[in-house]
Amino acid sequence: GVGVGILINGSKSIIAAIDGRMLDKPGMIAFWAAIASIVTKEILFQYTLKRGKEINSDAVIANGWHHRSDAFSSIGTALGIGGAIFLGESWRILDPIAGVLVSFFIMKVAIDLGLPSVKELLESSLDSEVVEEIESIITNHPEVQLYHHLKTRKIGSIYAIDVHIKLDRNLTFVRSHDVASEIERELKGRFGK
Repeated sequence: GVGVGILINGSKSIIAAIDGRMLDKPGMIAFWAAIASIVTKEILFQYTLKRGKEINSDAVIANGWHHRSDAFSSIGTALGIGGAIFLGESWRILDPIAGVLVSFFIMKVAIDLGLPSVKELLESSLDSEVVEEIESIITNHPEVQLYHHLKTRKIGSIYAIDVHIKLDRNLTFVRSHDVASEIERELKGRFGK
């Protein structure tokens, strides 16, 4: 929504400048605010990304990348405002042009960060590479004859795996339980928790 709003406002200003209207000169406070935002958001990005990896939280990592996108947006904003301030009246169009470019960046980052979060909230299946690895662990057990009904999903940072395995009908109940426990331990050893 913010990206669309910036796009609309920037486009209106560009059209006004093309029509010959003089755009307002941005203030120095806007320039210094953009510089401060670049520094602050980059520091927040570094800290949040590190912390998100430490606790294995996709939501915290996504928030870190949100800080990085803010820093990049602020770079574009600082360049546009700086050009509009320091290069004179005829260059004031740089501010809304930078705004339009930044709006596309904001919308792209929003989609890139939003889709994985939506998938996680909807508990969609794990990536195909992870599913293949799970299948490999199951089929590599010497006593598994067949598996079916494999269902996977991600809940926060935890993987949920549900599968039916077929074993030799002559195995005892205790041994069948042990095989299932062995596979479960191997999956937990590989994917945690």
